[in-house]
Amino acid sequence: MRKIFGLAAAVAVAIQGIGLLRADECESVSFRGQGKAVAILQCFADDSGAIASRPIAIGLIVLGVVLAVLTLKR
Repeated sequence: MRKIFGLAAAVAVAIQGIGLLRADECESVSFRGQGKAVAILQCFADDSGAIASRPIAIGLIVLGVVLAVLTLKR
């Protein structure tokens, strides 16, 4: 059961990264949220966000792959 949840989380993170790469209207992003556990990714059409969107998208895809590998190794 733990592997199913781990793989589902890995796929969700990777899909979010791919979606961010494909979004034409998302040039930069900022993170917003309340507390440690809640984070909202907000896209901007210009460079007014805190970080460029491409490195974040690639990081999400890499994180998804790492989560999948770690889940399958257990």
